[in-house]
Amino acid sequence: MSNEQQLEIDSPAPEQPTLVSRPYQVEAKDCIYKSLARFRSSLCVMPTGTGKTVVFSTVVADGVRRGRRVLIIAHREELIQQGAQKIAAIAGCEVGIEMAAQRDGSRGNAPVLMASVQTLVHRLESFDPDFFHLIIIDEAHHATAPTYRKIVEHFSSAKLLGFTATPNRGDNVALRAVFEDVAYDLPILDAIEGGWLVPIEQEIIETSIDLSEVRRSRGDFTKKDVERVMSSIDALDEIAVPTVERTGERQAIVFAVTVDHAHLLAEAIRKAIHARGGVPRVAVVTGTTPNDERRSIFDGFRQGPHVVQYLVNVEVATEGTDLPSASVIVMARPTLSRALYTQMLGRGTRPLPGVVDSVDAASLVARIKAGEFNLDDQRVAAAVARESSALKRGADSAARRLSIALSAKPHMLLIDFAANSGRHQLASALDALEGDALDEGLSREVREIVRNGERDLIEAIRLARLRRAEKTRKLRARGGDPFALWGLPDPEPDRWGRPMTPGQADVIARAGMPTTGLDMRQASALISAMTDRGRRRLATYKQCRALHKYGCPLDLLEGMTLKRATELMDILVQSHYRPRQYWWAAPPSGIKAGA
Repeated sequence: MSNEQQLEIDSPAPEQPTLVSRPYQVEAKDCIYKSLARFRSSLCVMPTGTGKTVVFSTVVADGVRRGRRVLIIAHREELIQQGAQKIAAIAGCEVGIEMAAQRDGSRGNAPVLMASVQTLVHRLESFDPDFFHLIIIDEAHHATAPTYRKIVEHFSSAKLLGFTATPNRGDNVALRAVFEDVAYDLPILDAIEGGWLVPIEQEIIETSIDLSEVRRSRGDFTKKDVERVMSSIDALDEIAVPTVERTGERQAIVFAVTVDHAHLLAEAIRKAIHARGGVPRVAVVTGTTPNDERRSIFDGFRQGPHVVQYLVNVEVATEGTDLPSASVIVMARPTLSRALYTQMLGRGTRPLPGVVDSVDAASLVARIKAGEFNLDDQRVAAAVARESSALKRGADSAARRLSIALSAKPHMLLIDFAANSGRHQLASALDALEGDALDEGLSREVREIVRNGERDLIEAIRLARLRRAEKTRKLRARGGDPFALWGLPDPEPDRWGRPMTPGQADVIARAGMPTTGLDMRQASALISAMTDRGRRRLATYKQCRALHKYGCPLDLLEGMTLKRATELMDILVQSHYRPRQYWWAAPPSGIKAGA
């Protein structure tokens, strides 16, 4: 393969059809081309439900239009069969399959081949090392396995592109050994806040389950030990009964430890349903379930809770399973692995079909004004009120969040179980959400809010951020920052990096404000704010700084009048700057010190 041919993979083909509609998908694809122009191998990280198949299908389509051959490898039949159909539909090209008895690649000249890693690794001699120009690895967190490495090394001249929702392998083998660059990384929290995935409501059930003596292997519990603990009658009942109580009429995916544990747990759930007078619609899917039966169970789940309401599985629904109607996830498989926990959690975050695409702020505002939504319904009114200001600003993300909130799946319920974990640190929903979005301090704040009863994890994170912002503002205000004292947003830095002018510095200094660190744009914003406050007869900077120093709350200073500030300054002077508690709340006019 020539260098000229290889480089053609690294950019989009001309006149490509509009297949990628979501903004982040377009961004991901652009980042992939930029990365592959510099590196041989690159990784794209996208949460479950955000359409990684759409992204790599358009990359495939670009390659096919340029006459390039693409290999896509995965490790499970469902990923291969479903993936081949989706790629063919999106990319508009024929996709061959190399798996078991199917030999579309080794027998023919398929431009796009989807292959089972277990099959392909034994058929490499059938392929010239230069046959493929691009290799795509689905569920790329498996790519460090020897089988994948052997395939990648055989086609050593091909570019390599991996897709995964969980780049953190439990055995701590670094993916950087396979991928030189991370082209794109969309945190699950960003996807939820962007209105692409449903928010998560968590309920932790207290149990007597004891995991303290369970042994560890390769970064997680040993299955034999954890199966023994989770299969006791008490443990089964402590999981099954609250699961049935809280699931109600919704559909749930239940994650079990082993095949035997899955069947025991399914029976415990049936028993709990019977005890409540219901009709059990519980199915079990494991790696030993025949393919036809597995497909039938999945189809039944997609038809609704009247066919299959509880899907108990073992390491089957963790990857490549598209079941958007699942609105309850039951973590009956305790784990130390953040990656595994994220995979399980991700099975419930996908919104219902048609809820978020083609939704924008302008059209949703128009529908609200037209009276399409029943604002007498408390839930509807609360959802509209929550997103109202963002909708008015034209935020399409708010429109998507509202569309989800008003859908039949407004959130995902995550049922987890508190156990005696001893020295072990169990993976949690917050571990899956935080990624690079939450530092250690903010994580502690969120955990405290959750412990105090907040079940909505996204709301808990919002509250934690507000707390941090308020703490930061107070620290800055104590240091005399006028933006913090007046509750003003920080202006963007000057685009051209221009320093503050001498004239600006003189105006700011005469007002008693610090000038350190301000550029031309920031100084201009500060002078404008100062002028506006003077026009409105509000408290001066010097007054605000002095009043805050002696305990006056910041929210009072933002709109405090010059007259009121003068009265409070008089109270400070008369008290010799030793005012009583809540002195700033004294009624206006005629109040003497100590009154």
